Amino acid sequence: MLSGEPPGTHRIEGGGAGFLPPLPGSSDVDLFDWVETVSTDQASDMARLVARTEGIFSGPSTGANVVVALRLATELGPGHRVVTVQCDSGLKYLGGDLHRS
Repeated sequence: MLSGEPPGTHRIEGGGAGFLPPLPGSSDVDLFDWVETVSTDQASDMARLVARTEGIFSGPSTGANVVVALRLATELGPGHRVVTVQCDSGLKYLGGDLHRS
């Protein structure tokens, strides 16, 4: 919704609820400079990659954050820092396919 595209389905818990959420102090979407989109597959693949290579055990919402952080870091180039957020520990995904080998 925030990207201007019609709402669709995905498997990234906590992301893209299909409606415009209320913003603190405003309901004006002009507060955003831009919106990035990440597919469920990209987010899940990144969650698995950072678990395997960086020891960051998380879910697809964190994977989506890392995908966008890497895009931004590439765009900004050397000499810049990009910070993102790990949304959860990934424990609730143990029963699913995300971290199954």
